[in-house]
Amino acid sequence: MVKFELPTLKQEFINGELKSTKGSIDCYFDMSAAAQITWEREFPAQAEKIALFDYVDKLNSLKIKDTATAITALKVIYCFLVFEKPMSVLEFLRMFSFSDKDYFDELVGKLKEIMSAIFPDSKKKS
Repeated sequence: MVKFELPTLKQEFINGELKSTKGSIDCYFDMSAAAQITWEREFPAQAEKIALFDYVDKLNSLKIKDTATAITALKVIYCFLVFEKPMSVLEFLRMFSFSDKDYFDELVGKLKEIMSAIFPDSKKKS
């Protein structure tokens, strides 16, 4: 497993003002068969039709053009992530807050960076 940090954002509404605090969490990218188990547990309807690694192959040509395709890609990425502190799919998706563009860009950039390092051929397709 490949260890890396993902940025986090905690926001609170205090005295009429939105306060943002950035941090990070440790997580691992796991390319083992355990990712398939996560796929089956979290997304049983899709898992009945297609195995995770086969689905990844189909997604290689997918262009992220809307929220639906972005969520599909994030669900697949989630299956390969192991968090120091367990995190549900919904908690993972909630990390992608549009309330702070810089944070959102940093989070997406970090995921792209780790994916490019693990799948170097994907750099050529982008």
